[in-house]
Amino acid sequence: MKSWKNAFTLVELLVAMSIFSLLLVILLLMLGEVNRAWVAGERRVESFQNGRAVLELIARELAQAAISDKLQFVQDPNIAAGVPTLVPNASSLFWQAPLASSTKGNLSVAGYFLTRVDPVGTHSGQYQLRRLHVAPDNANNYFRIYDAAPNASNAPWISALPADAFKEAGEAGLSSPANAASSVVSDGILAFWARCLDGNGNPIPWLSSSATVNGNTAAAPLKFNSAAHFQAPAAGSTDAVRYTDPAATVPAHRLPSAVELTVVTIDSRALQQNPVIPQIEAATTPDQVPSKIDKFLQDARANGLTSARVFSTTVRLSSETPVRP
Repeated sequence: MKSWKNAFTLVELLVAMSIFSLLLVILLLMLGEVNRAWVAGERRVESFQNGRAVLELIARELAQAAISDKLQFVQDPNIAAGVPTLVPNASSLFWQAPLASSTKGNLSVAGYFLTRVDPVGTHSGQYQLRRLHVAPDNANNYFRIYDAAPNASNAPWISALPADAFKEAGEAGLSSPANAASSVVSDGILAFWARCLDGNGNPIPWLSSSATVNGNTAAAPLKFNSAAHFQAPAAGSTDAVRYTDPAATVPAHRLPSAVELTVVTIDSRALQQNPVIPQIEAATTPDQVPSKIDKFLQDARANGLTSARVFSTTVRLSSETPVRP
């Protein structure tokens, strides 16, 4: 009788242990799912915060852009050789705005461009959105916007800058930390597009694809140049910006009415895994940019970058009319 009771107690114990083990497995599975959901949520929040913060920073400085016959706003100008590897087909923007106070005024050169730091020939590694800032009292005499009249085919004050100006202090290959005029804004930006819009909200045709129109001599890959010869469309019309003959017209010296900005971000965890980043496909007209953004996002997610997110904003510029510098 006693042995029977002992056997029964043992069975009860085994059943209890089995139930406990099952409950423990279920609990661990639930904790794993909760942890994965938590990590995924954190990654989404990081991507969202990063994308929004970057766009807000660019928009805040871009909205202050100034223009005159001595100042210049350009998209995708030629940049000095030796700059950290620029991401092919990514946009870059450069302009002047009142961003710093000094004994020589507060008008600074500002700009944003996307670089890649990785082995040559690969598309993984560290992508960096960088900010160029040159104050009017720059000790290296980088503030060159008044040296010559704005060039209708390029931006001399950008193309004349040495490669060191586009690096950050402490970067490999920099001859002196004092020579750096750029800083890294974010490591999690995989792609950057900009489209200049006219007063009717339509994309302004690219100079680089209109170089032979009316004698324009735009230097590829230049997309927009405030010093080019063009005529803005009438308000409410469906007409596009029209490039005019440089021999018969004066440079426009006009800002775009607005600039549409788009970035693709990933979180730091995904970036640390050295993912394969897809190439940004080249567009031949500004109308093709939305489809290239969609294609990039599809390719990124096909490569396992499920945390890739697209963020866009449109910045209206303060004035299209020339102002005295």
